[in-house]
Parts: sequence; C-alpha cells; structure tokens
Amino acid sequence: MSDIKSKSSSSTDEKQLPRFSQGNIIISNNPLNLAINGNGSFVLDHNGETLFTRAGAFGCDQDGNITNEYMHQLIGYLPHAVTGDITDVMGPLSIQKICCAQSTSTLTTGITLDSRESLKTMPFIPGFTPANPPAKETYNCQSTAQIYDSLGNPHVMVLYYVKNPAVNSWNVYVGIDGYDTPAITSTATPFILNFNTNGQCISDPISVAYNPIGATTQTITIDLCASRQAAQNFAIFTLIPDGYSTGALIGVSVDKEGILRGRYTNSASKQLGQVALANSANKLLGKPGTTNFGTIQTVALEDLRAKPQSALFNGDQKFRNSFIQGNLVTTSNPLDLALNGPGFFVLNDGSKNVFSRAGAFCFDQENNITDKYGRKLIGYLPDPITGDITGVMGPISIPKTSGSAPAEQLSEIKVNYEGLIKAHYDHGTTKHLGQLRTLDGLPKCLI
Repeated sequence: MSDIKSKSSSSTDEKQLPRFSQGNIIISNNPLNLAINGNGSFVLDHNGETLFTRAGAFGCDQDGNITNEYMHQLIGYLPHAVTGDITDVMGPLSIQKICCAQSTSTLTTGITLDSRESLKTMPFIPGFTPANPPAKETYNCQSTAQIYDSLGNPHVMVLYYVKNPAVNSWNVYVGIDGYDTPAITSTATPFILNFNTNGQCISDPISVAYNPIGATTQTITIDLCASRQAAQNFAIFTLIPDGYSTGALIGVSVDKEGILRGRYTNSASKQLGQVALANSANKLLGKPGTTNFGTIQTVALEDLRAKPQSALFNGDQKFRNSFIQGNLVTTSNPLDLALNGPGFFVLNDGSKNVFSRAGAFCFDQENNITDKYGRKLIGYLPDPITGDITGVMGPISIPKTSGSAPAEQLSEIKVNYEGLIKAHYDHGTTKHLGQLRTLDGLPKCLI
C-alpha cells in the first residue's frame, strides 16, 4: 500500500494525450525493466482489454507472468511447445521458473582418429556388460559423453573405436551405462566409420535405441560426420550432447530484438518468448528491430515522468490515464495529498465509488472532504465514543468546531503518511477524523 504525502500534489496529468517522443534512457538493475529505442509501444492485457504504453517497468507475479505494477500482463510472441522457436502466436509472456528435464536425442561429436594405429590382435567382444566390460587390448581409443533420460537422470555413453582391416575404416561400438547398445539399423554391433583418402568422414550418422529403467524409451542419433582420420594422436575436438536434467531459474535476459531468455541451473538456456510492439501510427503489431519498430534496451527505463507516453491507451485510440508515479509538488494546502507508490484514492460521486490518483482536495459547505468536482473522499471513520479508527467506511468530514464545551474552533489539519487525518482545535483538543482508504491494483471506475 502506498504512503501519503500531505501538502503535495502529483504532477501526473489526467487529461494529457500521448506524444510518442523518445525519452531519455535511465539505467536500472532490473532485467525486466525495458526501454524502447525508437518507434513502438508495449502491448498489455487487462482482463481481455488490450492496452498500449511505453512505460516498461515490468516484474513477475507469483505465477511467473510478466506484468507492470497494475498487474497488466505483457503480450508477446510465444515459443513453440516442442522446438522452442519463436512463433507468430501471441499471448501473455511468462517466465518458466523450472526447466523440465529433456532427454538426449542427439550426440554430435568430432574426433581425430590416428591413421598410424595398428590393428588389434585381440578381437573386440560385442554384448559387453558392466560385469564384463571391453578389454583395453581390444580397442584403440574411446570417447565418453554424459546423456540424460526423460526424468533427467544422467547416463554415461561410451564410444569404442577399433581399427578395421579394411583401408580407412573403423568399427565403432556404443555402450550406455556399461551395456552394449547396438545401432537401430543393425542387429549387431559394430557400425562402420569410413574415411576418404583425404581423411574426411564419409559415413552417415547412426541411431541407437535406449530404454532406461522408469523413463521413456529414447532414440539417440550419433553424428560423427565432422570426424577425420590423420597421422595425428587421437583427439576429441567436438562433443555436444543435447538434453539436460531439471533446473531452477537463475536469471533472465532480454535482447535488443525483445527475445526473452531464461537461464537455469542445469546450464540450459531457453527462449521464453519475444516482446511485441505496437505501431502508434497504424496500430500494427510487430517484433522489435523489424521495419517500423524500434529495438529494446534491457536493464533500462525510458524517462517518462510527466510525459504522456507513459499513458495507457486502447486500440480505439481511447487513451487511459497515466498512473505511474508523478513528480511531487509541494503546496500550502494540508489537504493536497499525493500517493507514494501504486494505489488510488477512493471517491464517491453520489451513486458509486470511483478511483483517482489526483489528490487536490478541499471542503464542501457540509465540511466533507471533496475533490474539485464535489466527489467525496472515502475513508475509515472513527468510533463516535472512543475516537479510534474503525473498519466502517464513509465520506470523511472535518467539523469546524470541536463539539465540546466550550466550543473550540478548528486551527489545523494534519495527515500523516498512513493517511490518518487529525484535526487540532484552538484550545488543544485533537481528534481523529478518519483514515484514508486507498485501493491497490487497477479498478474499472478510474477517473
């Protein structure tokens, strides 16, 4: 809840219309503070209504949705559920706090096999197990990679390389967790890795089927096409398995094209969406950095204080009032009040409650506190006997006399940071007259 500044008035103008001039960029420390460099407005959703603004101070709600301080959800382009690529489907952007495990489907590896190696005199025995592993005397070299099943459990894949009597040819055996794992296209190992006379690999990738206990059966493609044969010592120059275990979010980032990425403890980096921008001239939607749209600067805010581009407006060019924190201007009226932070004063126009951040108040002829349109300020009223503030709400009024004998005249009004209104009378009497009620969030009856 906001606190109250008395004898101040917010400079946010309710009636300004947006001019979409570029504001100065202010560096912040929040990765979800976004500034637009160039043309465009952020697209927001408020209970089904589409709104637009250049104010880019965003955060996350408890469900991971990216929102502004009024809980409007930021709209963008969503990732494909399977590939993770950004699509043209639009919706509220959210940050996935947990990165679910992904099973390994591809192992890309590049090795150098030494053409000077001799043929092994002891044959490699297929069908090996952890209890009967391959003997070192039966293979020339090996490479090891960590892979994952669908539950995120790690497993060890080992490739054994055995020089073949055929020229420029090697046998490759695959083992996972110590068990021989034959290729899908063959009922027996090994598969053959062939090279041309320049040492380039001329074999296609192979696939193996793996059925881990308790997890989904997975097919793993092993791509050795970048490998080479040369008169050099064995070396591994590429080893890239996909897949990962479950991970927790450790950071987010947004690039200049508005692509939102999450980083996780399992070393995974995922595209979570792309910020959408609206063109204020023709109401077209598009992606940052494309024609007619500016780019995004992250960990930064555009200085929109007292500027109308901070306003919210809908697709019919019906502009919504600007409710970002305005500059505070000191006045001499004790009933000029300003909210520090989000929230709204509650007013009653005679038939319904309405809400506003404009805090220039005064008395009507019946001593009710009202705004300049005569709408009564609503708050929590005092107990008529004890004077303590109760939970009963109604219009707050300020009696000009103390009501005690002898009569005392009102001498001063004070409002503290919690919105508690006190009246001081000329013989020393002090009375609680009420406490302001403010409303967080963005209600429907804004004025």
